[in-house]
Amino acid sequence: MLSLTILLAVIVVSLSLYSLNKDPCHLPSGRLPGTIIPGHYDIWINPDLNTLNFSGKVDISIEVLNSTSCIILHSLNQNITHVKVKNEAGDILPSKEHITDSENEFLKIPLKEKLQKGKISLLVHYNGVITEGLKGFYRSYYTTKTNETRS
Repeated sequence: MLSLTILLAVIVVSLSLYSLNKDPCHLPSGRLPGTIIPGHYDIWINPDLNTLNFSGKVDISIEVLNSTSCIILHSLNQNITHVKVKNEAGDILPSKEHITDSENEFLKIPLKEKLQKGKISLLVHYNGVITEGLKGFYRSYYTTKTNETRS
């Protein structure tokens, strides 16, 4: 009876761990994997200082160093609205729904097919809130020579 209880406990723990890791881009170390390297960023940001919101997009030129089925990059306090991956010829590469990992500050883009060594581009559209803290896109203040505070 004890061996049946132990076997059931092992099965329950294994299933629990499996259900916790439904992320196809799981990083056990919590660090970027190093399979891709960004080479160039074209960044557009449209801040609205009246509402403290912003929108923007970034087009990233990337070199794929090792075959991978997931693009992972840092992202914080952004609502990702659109993601497009293209190969060097400009063909759109199909991707699955992107994953925002707020705890680790990652944007994960699982692909339907593995990327091979070479060059790709990644276009990401986003929006968010300009924060008062010192993380992400934040509002800062300064004092003029006449002691007037501005942002």
